[in-house]
Amino acid sequence: MRHINRLAITLLSYCSHYFHAINAASYPNDPSTAIPSIFSGMSNHFTQYCAPFGIPIFAVSGFDQVKFKHACNVMAQFIDNNQDGCADDIDVVKSIRESKAGMGLMINESSTNFYTNDFHGQPLFLDETRPECSGSSETASCRDAALEEIIHVITQFGVSRVYNSDFGECYNGNGSNRSTLQVQMDMARGGHFTTVPSAYPTSAYYTYDDQTCDYECMVAEFIYWGITSMLGGQEANRDDISNEWKLPTASEINSSLPQFYNLLRDNVTSMKLMSPIGVLPGSGRQSTGATATYNPSSQTCPNGCALDGAGCGVLGGSNNVCTYSQTPTPPSPTPPSPSLSPITPSPPTSLIPSPTPPTGDINGEEACENHGYSQSTCLSIGINNDCCQWDEGECWSAIGQNVCQTESAPPVPSPTSVSPDDSCQDVASRFSYGNKMKTCKFISWKTNVRCDKHGSAGSRNCPVTCKNGCKCFDTSDAFSLSNGKQRTCRWAANANTFKRCKKNVVRSNCPITCGVC
Repeated sequence: MRHINRLAITLLSYCSHYFHAINAASYPNDPSTAIPSIFSGMSNHFTQYCAPFGIPIFAVSGFDQVKFKHACNVMAQFIDNNQDGCADDIDVVKSIRESKAGMGLMINESSTNFYTNDFHGQPLFLDETRPECSGSSETASCRDAALEEIIHVITQFGVSRVYNSDFGECYNGNGSNRSTLQVQMDMARGGHFTTVPSAYPTSAYYTYDDQTCDYECMVAEFIYWGITSMLGGQEANRDDISNEWKLPTASEINSSLPQFYNLLRDNVTSMKLMSPIGVLPGSGRQSTGATATYNPSSQTCPNGCALDGAGCGVLGGSNNVCTYSQTPTPPSPTPPSPSLSPITPSPPTSLIPSPTPPTGDINGEEACENHGYSQSTCLSIGINNDCCQWDEGECWSAIGQNVCQTESAPPVPSPTSVSPDDSCQDVASRFSYGNKMKTCKFISWKTNVRCDKHGSAGSRNCPVTCKNGCKCFDTSDAFSLSNGKQRTCRWAANANTFKRCKKNVVRSNCPITCGVC
């Protein structure tokens, strides 16, 4: 009987190990695993799933498997850059998991509304995932967006939260308590700009001009350029990226922004990625740049944060994207002398006289946004001080595109809104119609066709001409942001709706979603 019990125990142990093995991921070729129950609400839409070091990566059924595996391997090698099977910085991974952040791999923008369960998913689309030109193999005509989008997850929800004083991306509202990273970005831009300036100083190295990108977004893009340039991923693209980034190598960063170089090289974090032995993931050809794939020396990590998520902290539990609850205190780099920097940053905006608000009755967005107002000036605009609102360190319209009354004239209804007596007007200016700018006169020549084309742009902007009864509705087509990316109202309705609806183009195309009808 004792012999039978021992045999049963042996068989049970073997079967348990076998079933765990067939369910477990194995890198690099088989990273897939089952979607955990905490994300059960997403399993109807996403059929592929991997979680390197417990960081969720979802993919819809039509997403190419080679590209799916590529994304899983890139995330894994960013986290375990020396490929020993253990996460290089456990706190960074714990912070990402605590934020319930990860990747959503989708065919296009129409799938972004599949997120549930408070998942902070960075989108990556099928046609922009290009393993064949990843890392240092990138060219002007072939670029793999997987590296950039995955870096954004790691820095925003991991590095920024854990090492807040050094790598913090969140903006505190007045620029007086910036992280070392933010200070370095301001030096690279030639001044402290909370919005994109009309023109950067000629001495600036970082000149991103996307008007939809706020200060925090600028920081996220800045560290992406820094990491990839330090690791050999941008040198071949020098000419193609010079309109945005002018320091494509580690030596140039060291020469022009030495403190930024130190921040990314001197083991401020425990991430090997940002150390002298850092390697850029991907499929690059250069031996000093990207490597072929993630191929760890071990699939387990008994005493640390492992590939299967063991020892990597709890999934979920915090919605604070700015601060990690267990912030360590790593040594900070020694600040260089201010004379080492070729650019002298502008003083904080609180020390700069606020511009004088315009007079006359004008559009609320024109009255409030992109002028660099101080908070007190922002909140004083309009006869009743009600035109603008202050949020995230910037002045925004509190009335959308309605008229901001700055003199004692009676209010004038916005052309695209409905007044109490249900009257409305066609817009007087040109508006976006497909990829061109048109007027209501153009629409009037063929109302039966042109009113409903391009997401009903004609009907929305020319309600009288198109006789739509001044109805308010979202466009059904994709529209272009100022950076050229195509987006939809489903994208605007995602978890970041409030922030996304601050963009004029989003509000005008998605008035119902943005609540501006």
